[in-house]
Amino acid sequence: MKDINFKQSEDALFLEEEHIILKEQIKKFVENEVKPKAKKWEVDGFIPREVFKKMGALGFFGYNLSYRIWWIGNGCSR
Repeated sequence: MKDINFKQSEDALFLEEEHIILKEQIKKFVENEVKPKAKKWEVDGFIPREVFKKMGALGFFGYNLSYRIWWIGNGCSR
């Protein structure tokens, strides 16, 4: 798994503080929950449902509706 590291100054150009915090939470989750078990999951051919439940509980699958409205309002819709 390739590690993507951004400098803080590059983050500041595109990301709000909340995005940087989320990025760090995801990185920590992958280090602690995914990497230690990834080879087994690859062999088994699936990822246990509990992993997705943990990700959902941490808010990794959610998005803010106001952000979506902003996105569409700024001509970024498909």
